[in-house]
Amino acid sequence: MLAPDADPLPPHPALNALENLAQRKPRYAIEAARLRATLPGAVPERMVHNVVSDPKLLSDLLSKQVNLANDPRNGSAVPAEASIAASATCARSGAFALLLSLALFTMIPYWQHRAEQIALANYVALRLSLAGAVETLNGSVNWKTYRVLNPEADLMTIAQLLKVQVTGTPVPQGTPTGKKEATVSGGSVAVPRGAPGYRPAPPTNLQLSITSTIDEMQPIVDLLVKLDDSQLLTKSRNVSIFYNYSIFRWAIKRNTLLMRNVGPTSGGVVWQAQPDPNAPDNFVPSWGKEPVLNNLTMEGVRELASFELPQLSDTTSIGVTGEKEIDISPGSLPRTLFAATLCAECLLLFVIIHLGAFAREATSSELFPVAGTLFSAFAKSSGTLFVFGVALCVPLIASLGILLVSRKWEFLLLTALIGCAIYWIFCVLQRKRYFGEFGWILAELGEFYSRRAKRLGPWSKQNACDICKGGR
Repeated sequence: MLAPDADPLPPHPALNALENLAQRKPRYAIEAARLRATLPGAVPERMVHNVVSDPKLLSDLLSKQVNLANDPRNGSAVPAEASIAASATCARSGAFALLLSLALFTMIPYWQHRAEQIALANYVALRLSLAGAVETLNGSVNWKTYRVLNPEADLMTIAQLLKVQVTGTPVPQGTPTGKKEATVSGGSVAVPRGAPGYRPAPPTNLQLSITSTIDEMQPIVDLLVKLDDSQLLTKSRNVSIFYNYSIFRWAIKRNTLLMRNVGPTSGGVVWQAQPDPNAPDNFVPSWGKEPVLNNLTMEGVRELASFELPQLSDTTSIGVTGEKEIDISPGSLPRTLFAATLCAECLLLFVIIHLGAFAREATSSELFPVAGTLFSAFAKSSGTLFVFGVALCVPLIASLGILLVSRKWEFLLLTALIGCAIYWIFCVLQRKRYFGEFGWILAELGEFYSRRAKRLGPWSKQNACDICKGGR
């Protein structure tokens, strides 16, 4: 039955359905009266939820598909069906965004070990370059000349060989053997000294010598110094068990070759550094530039260059007949780590913007959140709302993790854009007070500043009062 003091209103579909039900079952008359008393001219669906307390009655009313948003008295321009469709699209976009975030989380360990992969690549390049530099030295003319004059050249240290000056005689041009070719006299008569046309004889037994260093020795010095990097060797050992063992053997070999000359060159005194207690188990110490050059002989360098030399496998196909120059698999990310991460973050940014656009479409209805949708399911309790808010922040957390381990400016820009897109979604939902009121936060901040007002001075006291007023 209707309340006697209620204002006459045009018949409403929800109210008519409830009144018809009350005529058959008088116990629903109270529900009809409560709904009639709360009708100021527009009935949003959440008001029906609050007024109609009986679950079965509420299910019966909603099953009649009463479209309150299409009612002329309701100012909403978006029907319930459109809000439901927009919410379903948001559910799919949110699920895809979480999958992309999971993919970004799985890339974080690869970014953490990327420095070790780069260190191993540099180590292999330096080892191969050292072997090539030794081969270049073996073919050097100055080195061959010096070895002929000094048979003990291989037993000299690198520091001594850097100071070596090699004197050589250039080969005359036009004579591949360097021997002077015999000249045939034209039978001219010798002119007496002082007579007209007299020419002095050219000087004989003259030799031209050139003094130079062994230029091929300097690249070997540079490579030995670069290989004496503890960070390079330690990080390279972390890549795999194979390289851990290989570099360990190479470092032991280097120490053995260096220790052969440490005693004689230092006057019989062997200096040993104290081990670092904080160093990792696979730490490879550095000797320093001077000890390496002063104690490592050329014979030791040749032996060290060929010991545990990394082997390269050639996977290049010769010829292009039948070869796939471009391989694109649907649904797969690029092969390189940087390109895959960049592609995933760009796609994640688009999905978040897509989610925000349809969330704005869903919140444009007066019925938001419509029953049976994603937003209505999470709005049932504060716990589910908290889970929903955390799920919205997961893409930003994944992007921040990638930024911290990669330290690339491209990911900084994408992280800022993803953060702005997520903040926009929160603002769109909060227009409908989806997450509740946050005035208590301002009140707590105001109380915090009020307790410290005596220490912060008059300016802070005024700010605390303003914050308290805002919280109230």
